[in-house]
Amino acid sequence: MSAGPAGASSVLKSPAPQVDSVVSQIAESSSVLESFALSIRPSERSAHIQLPVFDPETKILNWKRGGFNAHTPLEFDSGHQVLLRVRIPRWDFTISDALSRLYSASDYATMKTAHRVAPSFIPDAWRMDAGSWPLADISFFVDHASGSRPAHLWGHNGEYDKPKIRTTIRDLASLYVSLSSQSFEGVGSLYPSATATPTANQPLQVYVGPMLSYEAHYRSSPPLGPFKTNREAKTAKIDCLLHLIENGKYKWFASQWVQPPRPAQPVLMYLTLLEVRALVQACEEMGRSGPTYIRHGDQNLGCILTHEDGSLSAIVDWEFAYTCPFEEAFATPTFLLGSYRDWRPNTLGIHQDMLVEEFESRGRHDLASVIKGCAKYSRLNQLLSESFHSPLNLDGLLGMEEAFTGTLVDPPATLDEWMARARLRHSDNERLKQLQRDWEAFSAAHPDLVGHSPAIANEEEEEEKEEKEEKEEKEEKDDDDELKEVKVNENKETAEEKGRDDDTD
Repeated sequence: MSAGPAGASSVLKSPAPQVDSVVSQIAESSSVLESFALSIRPSERSAHIQLPVFDPETKILNWKRGGFNAHTPLEFDSGHQVLLRVRIPRWDFTISDALSRLYSASDYATMKTAHRVAPSFIPDAWRMDAGSWPLADISFFVDHASGSRPAHLWGHNGEYDKPKIRTTIRDLASLYVSLSSQSFEGVGSLYPSATATPTANQPLQVYVGPMLSYEAHYRSSPPLGPFKTNREAKTAKIDCLLHLIENGKYKWFASQWVQPPRPAQPVLMYLTLLEVRALVQACEEMGRSGPTYIRHGDQNLGCILTHEDGSLSAIVDWEFAYTCPFEEAFATPTFLLGSYRDWRPNTLGIHQDMLVEEFESRGRHDLASVIKGCAKYSRLNQLLSESFHSPLNLDGLLGMEEAFTGTLVDPPATLDEWMARARLRHSDNERLKQLQRDWEAFSAAHPDLVGHSPAIANEEEEEEKEEKEEKEEKEEKDDDDELKEVKVNENKETAEEKGRDDDTD
């Protein structure tokens, strides 16, 4: 074991008071933490926690931190490592202590449960008893996983290492097959049972409770659910966003790339949600109750680790996972999709084709079928996620409708036309009318700030159309001039030939 807190004073000089406090408590509890670590690996003789060190010259704290958690390594005499995972408040938002405890508990319960059925790909986790040390309710130990982010999945300069990608897809398919073997009841997040402590012979008992979300929109209110059906869950999320827009609390900007930032068009956002809500309500599949399965709730490339040959090392960061029906739980992982929220086609990409082939080769046609028909869940989850900071364009809106209905009947040609039809369908919505009045007043008062509205978008489309028409006219004129020149030359050559013939005669 380490010497404990006596030699820890040198590490407690970070410029962030909240981080300072956490590091201090880890240092002061190091002997307790190391004793617990030895209890989960009784064959080890010693354990040493590696406290983070702040470098005053570089002003960098040597600590493995993600967006929501910090990880402190603890190494055994054998060289094996586990990580102490502690929730750390982010700088850009605050949540209550009670919610932090829920996130940590759900993270632990989900990892422990998923590890039981997929030990090759999900690290094991261990949690100390409440009160055993000051941060016990927002922390737990997790096995260290090697590997790096799979940059190879999206190739380089248009070149794909298909054998390497196929290796990753093969292991992802194995993970999905394993997770499909365990089902639950209800749509929500997993939590550890208050009365159960896992042992070698008795796995952790969990239950489905309120749904915790990654999206900042939902962190401002208590968790939603649990729900009996996916329709209830998605409708609740949509209603939450509608409520935020109605009350002027939705403060995302139209695009992080626009400088200066411009407010997003709330009327289009509101109409989009109303239309998608109607699609969800009409979806028979989403109204079914039945078994549910674990789905990772933050499927970015930072949550997947692979080895050099492309084989899957681990899927990490399960704090935003939730249970949902089969059709959504095993839909294509977001990190294999990129962002196609503004694209029209719902066709399969190279990664999805490989997944389908892999599942079918194993006789899992049910999972293959999910990949083929999961566009509505992929589009819906991207729309309701953190990326909902700007309205969809026309292709994205039509792609969403097509994913739900299968066909498009007389689709609108412009975004303005889409909005006019949507307004007509929701003409009795008084909140929409008030929102329209508020936006018009804001636009009149701040014309320099307003951007990305349908009118502006259509003006840009019209300009592009005019430029295209001018270019086509110029090309036609050039073709005509070239044709005239050819004809003149042909006539000249004919006249010269005729003159030569006359001379010969």
